[in-house]
Amino acid sequence: MNPFAAGQLDQVKVGNDAGWLLSFRQQDGNGVKGSSELELSSTDYYASIDATLSEGLSRGAYRIVIENLTEADHAKIAPKKDQRPLAIKLYLYWRDVNSDPLSYLTNLIGANAAPKGEQLDQSLVAVLSILSVARRAGARAYETEITAVEAAFAGLTQRVRPAMTATNFPDALKQIQKQTGVEFATWGTIGSRMTKDVGEQPGDESVALAEGLLYREGVERMARALELNLEQYGRGMLLIRDGTVHVGKRPIPYPDGDAQTLMLASGLLSVTASGQDVSDPFAVPTLGDKPSPRPLTYTLTLKGRPDLKPGHVVAFEPPYPEDGPTTPSFGAALAGAFAAPLLPALGADPAKLVKAYVTSVRHTLSRTAGFVTLVSAISVPGTGDDAWDKRVDGSSQPVVPAPAASSDPGVRAAEAVRLAARMARGETRVIEVGEVRAAVTDATGKVEPPAQTEKVFEGLAAGDGRARGARRLEPRRKQPSVLEGVPYLSPFAWGKTGLVVPRYPGMRVALGYRNGQLDDMVDLGALWTSGRGPISKAGDWWLSLPVDVPADRRASIPDQATPAEHTGKVTNDLTDAEGSRVIEVGDLTVRVGKPGLKNAGTRPEPAEMGTVTIEHTGQHAKIVMRQDGTILISGKGITLDAGDAGTITMKAKKVDVHVKDAMEVGD
Repeated sequence: MNPFAAGQLDQVKVGNDAGWLLSFRQQDGNGVKGSSELELSSTDYYASIDATLSEGLSRGAYRIVIENLTEADHAKIAPKKDQRPLAIKLYLYWRDVNSDPLSYLTNLIGANAAPKGEQLDQSLVAVLSILSVARRAGARAYETEITAVEAAFAGLTQRVRPAMTATNFPDALKQIQKQTGVEFATWGTIGSRMTKDVGEQPGDESVALAEGLLYREGVERMARALELNLEQYGRGMLLIRDGTVHVGKRPIPYPDGDAQTLMLASGLLSVTASGQDVSDPFAVPTLGDKPSPRPLTYTLTLKGRPDLKPGHVVAFEPPYPEDGPTTPSFGAALAGAFAAPLLPALGADPAKLVKAYVTSVRHTLSRTAGFVTLVSAISVPGTGDDAWDKRVDGSSQPVVPAPAASSDPGVRAAEAVRLAARMARGETRVIEVGEVRAAVTDATGKVEPPAQTEKVFEGLAAGDGRARGARRLEPRRKQPSVLEGVPYLSPFAWGKTGLVVPRYPGMRVALGYRNGQLDDMVDLGALWTSGRGPISKAGDWWLSLPVDVPADRRASIPDQATPAEHTGKVTNDLTDAEGSRVIEVGDLTVRVGKPGLKNAGTRPEPAEMGTVTIEHTGQHAKIVMRQDGTILISGKGITLDAGDAGTITMKAKKVDVHVKDAMEVGD
């Protein structure tokens, strides 16, 4: 039995006798088993089914209530100690819709025998994992209530153990599939990778999942990276379909084809415009730009359509605000639904059709309320590439995913809470990276900004989805977010004393935000850009400072300028792992003595240029080594003592000795 016969798949018909089938299967570390342990269907029992499928890596919401389930069948599906819960393949279909009118009339006269699960491939709604099985008193008899979630979601709630690493996303997904039994399908692979190289420092696609992390979090992390790298938003890089998790830029609609036209003959009963979607809450048009129209969200009510799933695209005539929901009369709906297999489909005006991407589907089936499908969808310009949102080049903050427009009120409420939390996070910061554009060093008094602060361009270019963007991505110089008066972190700062650290325009720095507040930031320290750091040896403690930076680029540069790195001479202070210390400077002045110490905040002046000068400020003792090779030693008294066994050797072309009083030579 094929509930969707050939020719019917393009324009699915609806019937009046709804059927359901539950195929219970074992599941283990390799996934859901292929053979069925037990099959229950509408031929065996009455049941009410409430099934919500949502986009992304969602748990879904599934509740199945079976009347008068026998003790033997209950024992087969009840959770067992030390065993994984059973999986369920859920099938929904119309029993009175077949390939021709004769078959339809035959089904009206006598019900067919229950089909088998393997005959219902086109009717598979979802592959589930049981959460609980409970008995309760019902209105007519005792009832067995089964609650379940998507089996793929349940499998990915396992924790990583041990920690895993992978060189690229496909390899990581293969490892996760091996560990969890969840099947993955990847889309848009480029060789062995799923992301493309972006910028001068593209990084790699490596994945590292720490022990204890949920596998689901690792998969979602890869999906967010793909959105950033491919710059495709709104539809999500994850989709659960028939127990398989699809990762990447999949065809829209999935698996292929064009939008399915919905009209009265195919079960459409009403369409309601339910609001506008927030595809990119951080995208703000610049002054003078017209804001892009925000996509509309719709809620569609249909007579049961088990073939519709998240990831599909549908076309329908939209409601108009002045007309309210597009709802046919009860008589028209009943006649249209009942006569659909017998009569030609009622046409729709192609000029009036809008296309919408299906984000959520809710099926409710019971013997009192019939079989109804609620579809939540968001308008899209078209299929394929046109169905994806493009992010406006705005803040460097990641896009906040829009909440799934679920058909289930509970799921909808949970998604709203998630969106509120993510939007709140979007209004706060934890750590960001920026570029120094100016340093304030000489401001005095209460002026703003004060000394030892800086001007910073906040943020980096939009992420490319690859790891370690903090050191790779270019600073955001177009339409920058400018931060003035940013203090920097120093090992010691107290009044006018402390360690003053240079901040040159072009330095990459990490920014922290006190209590997450956007207007209270601190420069936490500098970072080397990928591939630009010095080559050192293990154990080095090395301070290297630039020399002779052009005066017009030391304190600030124009906002439009691209800063150049320093490639000229430097000073060095190196202590290596062997204990050797090397100091290389242009001049060196060492002063000793309390009498010569200055008050706090007074900048010391160097001695004679091009010299090494060591002096004691108390009695003006001094040694000066000049650039021309001469050495001056002066002081109140000078003693050369080589000890009893030592030798003092003097070599010179000429020796001048000037003695004021006397010169004594002793033993």
